[in-house]
Amino acid sequence: MARVDRLNRVMAAQYRAALAADHPYLIPVMQETDVKIWHFLIVNLPAPYLKGEFIFRLEAPPTFPQKPPKFTFLTPNGVFEPGGSICISIGEFHARQAPGKEGSYGWRASLGMMGFAREVVNAFIVPNYLRGGIRVLNTSKAVRSQCAAKSSAHNGKHFAMLVNEFAALEKSHPNLAAVKQHKMWQAVSRVLTKDLKTSINDLSKELEVAMTKPLWERLAEPLRELSARKLLTAELVNRLREALSEHDANVRRVLVLALRARGCWELFSQQQSEKHRGDFTAAFDEFVREVPGVCGGASSKTFPAALTGLKNCPGSFAQTHGDISEFLKENDIDKKAKLGKSLVLLFETVVKSVPAKNDSLLDDYVTELLS
Repeated sequence: MARVDRLNRVMAAQYRAALAADHPYLIPVMQETDVKIWHFLIVNLPAPYLKGEFIFRLEAPPTFPQKPPKFTFLTPNGVFEPGGSICISIGEFHARQAPGKEGSYGWRASLGMMGFAREVVNAFIVPNYLRGGIRVLNTSKAVRSQCAAKSSAHNGKHFAMLVNEFAALEKSHPNLAAVKQHKMWQAVSRVLTKDLKTSINDLSKELEVAMTKPLWERLAEPLRELSARKLLTAELVNRLREALSEHDANVRRVLVLALRARGCWELFSQQQSEKHRGDFTAAFDEFVREVPGVCGGASSKTFPAALTGLKNCPGSFAQTHGDISEFLKENDIDKKAKLGKSLVLLFETVVKSVPAKNDSLLDDYVTELLS
């Protein structure tokens, strides 16, 4: 009985610590009827696990934390095979081995349940870290991406009770980092299935979560006005989808600011009011201020400087919006550098070759240049 009481106290303390750790990719649930059993939901991982929701189970032995928990996976994921015990360096197969010189090899009592879970997440992010083992898979990024796409449906079909437990935890702990990010991606998924062109007002609450409320408030006014005036084009809707789907929060923010500036320009081009021209100028300035943080390398100086030249000829900004978005979204450093150089040359050529105030001529010039 004393051993059981001791384990109950240990597990309760560890669960409080797990929630306080506020890990961005892990949502833990301790089973109420058996505190030795924990389930973790892995969410918010970058590619190739985008939109993935992976559940695994840890079961602590009576001698925990002197010995490691038993580790099994429930959701197919492309990294660990579900259905049985898994060989991981800190797991039960290596319980008697002390930590080695190459990192966290062998179990350490100080890791606890949350420390074990963090090592599982590390294995997803850096699969080469595993070096093989029982139920350790060596799949391609394409396979892992496919597993991620099917994960939510798989969990709902086979582990509905666990899905409800995670949902209850998210409701009771809405401010956990992983929970907030997970809710955002769930909102994004719901929004992207809707007809954005006709549902901007109806989707307002979802968009506040999908973008975070302050960011949506910046974009809402021009989008709603464009929608009301039937000026919300398919291209602008696609730019909105593009911004929502971007995983990197900083890039997502800059894409939204670019879309806001573009929306203000579309309104000015139709209404020719000083208010809309002023709205564009303010939105464009904010967009340019945020751009350096997502350029990288030499482009962080040259690209914003060249982009600033388009402020007085916004027609060219509208025509190059897609190219600008592709540059901002590019993850490959070398490709990004090449795209940045090409766009800098384009902006400089356009601004030098065409009178800045003559947007009509400039639009014709850019159209010819990009064709």
